[in-house]
Amino acid sequence: MVEEQDVIPTPIASATEYQEAHYSLSEETDYETWEKKGVFLQAVHKNINWWIGDWILFGERKFPDKYSQAVFITGKSEPTLRNCAWVSSVFPPEERTYEDLTYTHYLEVAGVKDKEERHSLLRQASEQSLSALALRRFRAEEVRLPPVTPIPEEGSSNVPQPLQQAIEEFSSKMLERCPISDKAKNTEVSVNFPWGRLEMKFIRD
Repeated sequence: MVEEQDVIPTPIASATEYQEAHYSLSEETDYETWEKKGVFLQAVHKNINWWIGDWILFGERKFPDKYSQAVFITGKSEPTLRNCAWVSSVFPPEERTYEDLTYTHYLEVAGVKDKEERHSLLRQASEQSLSALALRRFRAEEVRLPPVTPIPEEGSSNVPQPLQQAIEEFSSKMLERCPISDKAKNTEVSVNFPWGRLEMKFIRD
């Protein structure tokens, strides 16, 4: 954990240094300058999703009628942009304190509602040097939390109609085999397949 954010060095660049699909350095560049530019490039690589997320949130607040027209200049897909803004909103800058963890680590726990639990998971990932994938498995196997996805906007659905219908038909067949008791609030069902296991939870309204 870092207590104080390091200032990312801004390299002195000519107008032609950063080009489309090309990074051009002057032959007069000395080692110290070259090294600083490398530090800057690594900082861009590590922090780009945070920066884009903060940039989107600023535009959403400052230019609510116009910001959506500009977000795609980043070249990122809509789901990626949505995740960048979502994770940045869940973790404001003062809560991005684990220098050894990546943006993806934070993405993996952003769906955890309890703030203390989110930071507990990040702390364990830092202390145990867990990769983002290992953190996802830890959540799935130990914490038993659902996969992390942003909550869709009200009234919208990301599930295609044919898939929705197939899910409903499959659920109906499962309920015939494993009916929910009148006294039970919900029932969990597990189905094994050659490629893995499907777990479903039927909740009585």
